[in-house]
Amino acid sequence: MPSVLALLVIFILVWVVINAISGEVDIKDKVENPQVGDVYYVRYDKNEYSLMKVASFTVDSIYFYLSPGRAEDRGLDMLPGVDVYDTILKKGFSKNELKYNSVKEVVILKIER
Repeated sequence: MPSVLALLVIFILVWVVINAISGEVDIKDKVENPQVGDVYYVRYDKNEYSLMKVASFTVDSIYFYLSPGRAEDRGLDMLPGVDVYDTILKKGFSKNELKYNSVKEVVILKIER
């Protein structure tokens, strides 16, 4: 008979896998159907994090206002309502690059709507 601890470990592992898969699906869905104002939490290097805010989009691309600074570690998680972006310069990426997290040196951690 399996122990309670073994069942708990199995439950936790299943929960982690389901959350990881749903997070990837959520990112792909939000990239495919962007809204102006969506905030992308991104990692540039091992310890550099920043934000990008959707300024506009076309059928195949998304254009962002960039946050002027970068934070080390995961400091950006503390700033969900930050609204300081460089609105003069827009940076664009194709939806396919973003959907599959294949933008060179940029990893999407989450998207807030």
